[in-house]
Amino acid sequence: NLEESELEAPKALFDRLVAIAEATQHLVDVISLGVDGVDELPGAIARAEQLGVDEEHLANARAKEEMFKALLPRREVAEKLLDELLNAPSLDLRALGELLPEAVTTQVNPGKLASAKELFRTESTKASWRTELSIAAWLLDADRLRAVLAEIAVTQDISFDFDKDFYEEALALADVASELEAAIAEEDIGELLPALAQAEAAKLDESRLARARRKLESLEAESMERAAAWDYLNAALESQNLDTLRAAISEASRVA
Repeated sequence: NLEESELEAPKALFDRLVAIAEATQHLVDVISLGVDGVDELPGAIARAEQLGVDEEHLANARAKEEMFKALLPRREVAEKLLDELLNAPSLDLRALGELLPEAVTTQVNPGKLASAKELFRTESTKASWRTELSIAAWLLDADRLRAVLAEIAVTQDISFDFDKDFYEEALALADVASELEAAIAEEDIGELLPALAQAEAAKLDESRLARARRKLESLEAESMERAAAWDYLNAALESQNLDTLRAAISEASRVA
């Protein structure tokens, strides 16, 4: 039951609070535009100052305005360099990787930035695959080579052109090399002989073959030495000569 004149002051206060809230929200919205909102920011700040928006919001807005103004020339440079890299006949992947952080910081065109990021992701992945394939094939590292080939196979969103037959042959050769290394480590003539024959048939590199042959010769020599020691021991047992038996036992223990 208040008179109209008594409602004027509360209405005015409400309208002012609404205006302040709207000005504050507008300030927040313009700041959220980043560098793109730098032209609108002075007007938004002036309007907020006029309405009495709290100093914390105003101070933040002024700081953002200065930062955005400083980023503008840097963004122009970043966008120009990005255009040059994206339109170059061949991609300089290293230069693109170095430029991307600056492009993100200076808030270059979102569509262009997204394209550059995706290009960098795909091309850096391809470069990594090429390096890994070459190293694994050169080292004949079967596990490493198999892992890279499996990763390529399951990565559906990247088209990678490479000599698949060559690397599958390299993988087969790497498996042969792995089997040969395992047989060498096992020091078992029964395993080493077929592994060496398989490696020779596959034309494994001569350094590995030579190492396997040396190991085989060493194992054969040890086998012959053990056989001779056991023959000596058996002969000593039959002779029933104590001195001969002691010597035979000593020799058998040495080569066992």
